[in-house]
Parts: sequence; structure tokens; C-alpha cells
Amino acid sequence: DKSNKIIKSNEMELYLGLPTASIFQSGLAIAAVVAFHEAGHFLAARLQGMRIQSYNIGYGPKIFSFNDSSSIEYALRLFPLGGYVAFPSNIEYDESGETSKTLDDPNLLQNRPAIQRLVVISAGVIANFLLSFLLCTGVAYTTGLNRPVFDNGILVSTTPDVNSPGYLSGLRANDVILKVNNKLLEGSETTNQKFIQLIRENPNNPLKLLVLRNGEQLDVSVTPRASGLKSKGSIGIGISPRLNRLEIKKSLNVIEAAELGYDETSRLTSITVQSLQNLIDSGFSGNGDVGGPIAVIKAGAVMAESNPVALIGFMAALSVNLGILNALPFPALDGGQFLFVLYELVSRKKFPREFQDNVTALAFGLLLIFSLSTIVSDISNIDKPIPGLSNGIIKRE
Repeated sequence: DKSNKIIKSNEMELYLGLPTASIFQSGLAIAAVVAFHEAGHFLAARLQGMRIQSYNIGYGPKIFSFNDSSSIEYALRLFPLGGYVAFPSNIEYDESGETSKTLDDPNLLQNRPAIQRLVVISAGVIANFLLSFLLCTGVAYTTGLNRPVFDNGILVSTTPDVNSPGYLSGLRANDVILKVNNKLLEGSETTNQKFIQLIRENPNNPLKLLVLRNGEQLDVSVTPRASGLKSKGSIGIGISPRLNRLEIKKSLNVIEAAELGYDETSRLTSITVQSLQNLIDSGFSGNGDVGGPIAVIKAGAVMAESNPVALIGFMAALSVNLGILNALPFPALDGGQFLFVLYELVSRKKFPREFQDNVTALAFGLLLIFSLSTIVSDISNIDKPIPGLSNGIIKRE
């Protein structure tokens, strides 16, 4: 009844610290990005005349479904953070699970030439970048894109732990690190990532910092401490970029707006790739490095609560992230499946079907375990600010 709905709504607001309406809008935005990705696979197959079994948004039990005149099922499932397009198999199995016969239907995905299958596999990633471009172009044409402008250097945003190399070297909250080994940290969105990379690449090696404190410049020497399985350097400080202002990039000329949309998509791609490289280099060892489904929903809800344009920006960034992650050469992702088929195209030999299925199943299991671990991390950090969205804190190094 109505009272139960109010209680559930208040519980959701209590758990995430955000209005239920914003959380719902975030969920819809995420589902839309996933739907566009799957639509890429779907349309690439349909345009080539391939048979399709179902188009699904989400995983788990079906909430709603219907079939079109071609007997393709369209389903909305319980957990909307994902999706898939299902294709009929070219193998029939008997009651014992053994292969009974192989179908030679030319309209089945597995029976098509390798190049056609590559088009279907890659179409999802292409769709993600296309969506980001369209969203960014639309914003550039209407309200305008916000482009951050940064001052040189990075800010020590939190008080370092008293036992950290950063604190022991003399660094304190609100210090500005201007140079490392006499090299200026030029203000940009990637300055933090470059500084983190520099620290990680120099475990046990002294680094000379030029620090600005209360208008005075100080020379500080800090030696990153080796940590983690890969012995990457760390100095234990929280850092954030020095945002000066936001510039509005807008054009009522469609061509110019498209150029701005392309530039913004490229910028989002560069940031995502740089962040992914740092995560891989660190072995995902940082606390809160990777956000799971709850963190993604919360980030979208923060944007939705801000304004609709911010939510569109969130969708554009999420679409780029989804495209890049799916392009990774991991068997359970599009990139891994692309490599299987590419090998077949180049060598003119197929991987054994059973081997490919087993490797994909194992990879999917590992991906599921990783996803569950991020959910646990999300729950433990549910009352904490989202890095990069609150107080400007990006990373601890």
C-alpha cells in the first residue's frame, strides 16, 4: 500500500543519502546506456539477416517481455546493470547433454563468415562511442559543454597519516605540489594521474618536490614507500586537481557542435584509458579504486540531483567507460570474443568449441566474483563521498 511505498522510498534515501527520484533517474540512465550498447549488437545482426533469439536489458528473472512478428523476444529483467542479445545455437543437444547434430542454417551467427561475426561483436562498443558523441554534441548545441580549466600543480587535499612518507617529509594539508624533480606539473585533468604514476614508478627513490605553502615555496624531499604485491611506490597523501574555473563551449552551428562533441568524447576516452592504466599498474590495490553497481547508481544520482545536463554528461562518460571495458581482451567481454574470431579469420582455423565455451564460462565466473566484491566494497563505503564528485578528492598516493 501507499505507506509501505513511502517506507521503502525513505529506506532507499537513507541508504544512499540521495532522493529516491534521483536514484530512479540514475537507474534509467544506466539502463539506457546498456540498451544502446546491446542495440549495436542487435542491429548489426539484423542488418545482416542473422537470426536472433532475444534482446535483454538486465539479468535474472523477467519483469516484462513480448515477442515481435519475427518471434524475437524483448525482455526487461530484474537487475538492469547489464544486458545481452541471445542468438540461437547451431548445435542441438540430446537429453544427456551430448551434441546430437550441427545445424547448417546460414542465418545462424556461428555459421556466418568470421568478418560478419566481427561486425556483430564490435558493434556494441562502436554504439557506446556513438552514443557519447551524440550526447556531447547535443549538449554543445543547446546548453554548452563545461570544460574545466586547472591551475598548475596539485593540492594535498587531506592531512597525511602521521606514519606516511608524505607526512614524514613535511607535506601537510592544503600544500600545493608545483614540481617533481624540477618538472612542472602543468594543470590538466590528467595531472593527478600523471603524479600518481610517477610516485608508483619510484618506490624507494627520493623525489624532489617544489611545494607552495601560504604563498611561500619550499623544497621537500620524499621517498615513496614500496607497497602492494608489485611493490609500487606510495606516499600516503590525498590529492586533488586545482580547478580554476569552468568554461562553456557552445555553438549553434551543427558542424561546430559536432566537432565539440567529438573533442569531448575524445577527452572522456583519454581520461578513462589513463585511469584504467593506473588501476592495472596498481593491481587494483587502492582502497575504493573500483566502484561497483551501487557506486555507479550513486554517482548518477548525484548528477541527476544537480541538473538534467549533468545527468546527460554522466551518461556520456558511462557510455565511454562501458565501451572501453567491453573492448578489453577478456574472454567474457566483447574484446575477448573478438580475439577468438580474429584468430579464426587470420589462421583460417577455429578454436575448439568446447575449449572456447569453457574458457568463456571460467572468465564469466571470475567477472561475477569481481563484480560481487565491488558490491561488498560499495556497501562498506555507502556513506562515504564518491571520489571525484565530493571535495575534489581523486586518489590517495
